[in-house]
Amino acid sequence: MSLWEIILIAIGLSLDVFAYSLYRGAMVAEVQKANVAKMCGIFAACETCAVFVGVMITYIPAIRGFYESASRIWLVLAAVTFLSLGVYMIIRGIHKGRNPILERKAGRLNTKVVFMWALITSLDALVAGIGFGFLDFRLLALLVVMAITTVASVLAGLWLGYRLGCGPMNRLVSIGGGVVIIGGIDVMVHYFLL
Repeated sequence: MSLWEIILIAIGLSLDVFAYSLYRGAMVAEVQKANVAKMCGIFAACETCAVFVGVMITYIPAIRGFYESASRIWLVLAAVTFLSLGVYMIIRGIHKGRNPILERKAGRLNTKVVFMWALITSLDALVAGIGFGFLDFRLLALLVVMAITTVASVLAGLWLGYRLGCGPMNRLVSIGGGVVIIGGIDVMVHYFLL
């Protein structure tokens, strides 16, 4: 798997982090550097750990042994995982788009709530990690790319949310799903047609 494929999927996965950060940015009365650093650290740690755990699941001896005997099936499973995850993100963005978002300013950052949301948004990364585990890639590059895109998503989301509000939040989750689908199609084309 090439670096640009990893970057593409990481960007798609980080758009739900961006959406939450946009929401948080719209709610804060003042952007404080300490809170920004906390959010970046919490989200980056959760996203990269989730991807790492997903990849490690594929190294369980029973799963790995079955993978080696039926590698083509697992490649299909990886592509289907990315495609399904993308469709799920699109549906989630459309469904949540029907619910109005009430914007109100909050005085301080609740670290427990941020951590809970980081875990929730990391579920997609866990599933993607399983998909990555069945492909040929460099783990360190994957984790670094995930951390960088997550931090960039938090920073951009907080800043734009603070400036614009959280109106485009749900559309971004759907766009992220579309990007993940593109990554899944690329996996299918790269590993099955070439």
